[in-house]
Amino acid sequence: MENKTRVISLTNNKGGVGKTTSTLNLGIGLANKGKRVLLIDLDPQASLTISLGLNSKDFLEASIVQVLTKEKDIKNCILKLKENVYIIPSNKLLNDKEDAIKNKALSEATLKTALEPIKEVFDYILIDCPPSLNIFTDNGLIASNEVFIPIEAEYLALQGTSQLVDKVNEMKNTKQALFKEDLKITGVFLTKYDQRKNLNKQVKEVLEQTFKGKVFNTNINTNVALAEAPSHQKDIFSYEPTSTGARDYEALAEEVIKQETGAINEETETLY
Repeated sequence: MENKTRVISLTNNKGGVGKTTSTLNLGIGLANKGKRVLLIDLDPQASLTISLGLNSKDFLEASIVQVLTKEKDIKNCILKLKENVYIIPSNKLLNDKEDAIKNKALSEATLKTALEPIKEVFDYILIDCPPSLNIFTDNGLIASNEVFIPIEAEYLALQGTSQLVDKVNEMKNTKQALFKEDLKITGVFLTKYDQRKNLNKQVKEVLEQTFKGKVFNTNINTNVALAEAPSHQKDIFSYEPTSTGARDYEALAEEVIKQETGAINEETETLY
């Protein structure tokens, strides 16, 4: 893989799969390894923003809302969290602006266009997309080169994933210059995993057959500290650095970095 900024959307149509938790802790894990990371909260629920102890109401004037409505330059909407970690926060007014955003020319590419002048400052840009296919998710996918899909280790894990895969393939195959041919699913990983449960192991086997060569070895195990950390407004490394959750996200970050030494599977994703 070329040495360039990796812009990655973390998305799944199903809520409650650990998407925001993974965006945050994978980002911190990468930063801990010396990577410069920008987190983007593209969800109207502003869960990523709030999980970091940031009140979404404080960002009514400088957030992803102002980026998507083109009211402010993206540089004025970036907040430094700590060494190597930056965020474009969200706020709960994002839903109210959906129609205004849709009405702008090439609205699906607004975030992509805004990122172009600044993205090379970062090694990774991780985008926390909402759990639905809407104008906000479209912006995340079009701005990205890659898609990571966190999937809960349960029987209905693939529910809704088929639509997401179809959406990615649609964007790859369209002839419109707005979309990107290089967009691809490059990582799938299980969350809320319990190695004692045979069902969880079976779900992983199904994923490995479905997303050949794209399922990370690392599973994010069920962990009390991971569930508690957002209520303490901390990432898992700050909250409980010796926890299973911290070890899992450190291992996942290592796998993500290792992807850069090899070619990513180019097969078109298909769910059977």
